[in-house]
This record gives sequence, C-alpha cells and structure tokens, in this order.
Amino acid sequence: MLANNFLDHFSHFMTEYENSKTDQHVIDGFNTAEVHTIVTIGKNKNISLHELASKRKISTSAASQLTSKLESRGIIKKQRLESNTKKSALYLTNEGQAIFEKHQEQQKYLENNLQNIVNELSDEDRNLVIKLLDDIEGSWNSLPWRKESMKGDK
Repeated sequence: MLANNFLDHFSHFMTEYENSKTDQHVIDGFNTAEVHTIVTIGKNKNISLHELASKRKISTSAASQLTSKLESRGIIKKQRLESNTKKSALYLTNEGQAIFEKHQEQQKYLENNLQNIVNELSDEDRNLVIKLLDDIEGSWNSLPWRKESMKGDK
C-alpha cells in the first residue's frame, strides 16, 4: 500500500516535471524551442548552425528553420565568417540578448527555489534522495527494451 502511494506521488511528480519543461520559462511570443535556441546562442557566442543543431540535439534542418524565423524577427543575426565564407556565425541582437537575460533571470529564480528546498534537508536525507534518484535512473537505464544508444544519456 505504501509503495503504491509512493508510485502515485512519483508519477504525479514526473507529470508535473514534464509540464514544467514548457511553462517554467514563459517569454511572450516565443515557444520553448525558440527560447532554447536563443539560450544556446547566448551561451555560445558565434556558434555555427551545425554546432547549434548538435548542442540542441536537433537536425540541421530544424535548426535552420528556427534560426531563419528568429532572424526574420530580429532576435538573432547570421554573419559570414571571414576565415570561411561558407560558414556563418550566429549571435544575438539586442532584442535577443534581452530575451536571453530574461530566461537567465527565470532560471536563477528556479534554481534558488530548488536550492532553498534542498537546504532544508539534513545531509542524511539529501544523500537518501540522491541514492533514490540514482537507483531510479539505473532502473530506467537497465530496461531490456531500451535502445543501447540511449543508456546512460543525460
């Protein structure tokens, strides 16, 4: 009975976590993929389209569509590299930088809230939670039907 109660709470937690991926950073007029693209460019000055796709784990085609849309909205700029005119570097405009900074403020707020919760735990409880999370991750990674290439990815 107690195990079922835990599993119910855990299932609810995972649902809320999945929901938070799309609504923890709300920036009017931008979807999650656009915000994550802006953040990746903001954290990686003069990143190439290929590097952006690799870091975001999306196709180059998807990255191209996202960056074209963001460029047309004045959020990012593409600039040809002097050393290789076939490659372009991506960077944020002032408007893009403002969106990046807003995201970073939201991220810091979320991290501070989480840190406050963790700080309330004793060292023993914190270690128990870490062990539980590691054990759950290990269980997921050892699923017999899970693709080998996915095991251990974070």
